[in-house]
Amino acid sequence: MKSIKPIYGQDYAPGFSIFTRGSGIISDGISWFESLYEASGFTPTHVLLVINMTLGIECSIGGVKIVPLKKYFDDHMCEVVCREPIELKQKYVDQILTHANSKLGYEYDYSSYVGYLAMLVTRLVDVIPFLRKLRLPFSNTGEYVCSTFVADSYKHSKLYSNIPLFREW
Repeated sequence: MKSIKPIYGQDYAPGFSIFTRGSGIISDGISWFESLYEASGFTPTHVLLVINMTLGIECSIGGVKIVPLKKYFDDHMCEVVCREPIELKQKYVDQILTHANSKLGYEYDYSSYVGYLAMLVTRLVDVIPFLRKLRLPFSNTGEYVCSTFVADSYKHSKLYSNIPLFREW
């Protein structure tokens, strides 16, 4: 991971993922849960797709929407990491962003946190490994959290359609 904050309008391009880690009780909670599975030392609490040098598309509270990227770069309490997917070409960027834009207005899946918490607390996935292959309990079909929205958008390009992008719980 980069050790310095990327420069707004420079260190990313359309189709890149921007990972952020904000401050506050919700971000701290997400970061703590993520740290149980992450070994890099950077535990993002949000991810979005870059549309162009000024706009991104994300799924957050309020659903899937287009947002100014500047809000993340201007927030001095927000860590930002930009990542270019392997072998990303313009034709794949078009496929990824076309799919992402088709999801504008889709709802945020608040209920998946209940399922994630239930799986974490009960540790059923450790006892019954097959559960890792199933959808999280209480998760609503057709709704997203930020990471599933970005992964689903990448999966709708020919380049990443056969690559497992969803984490097993």
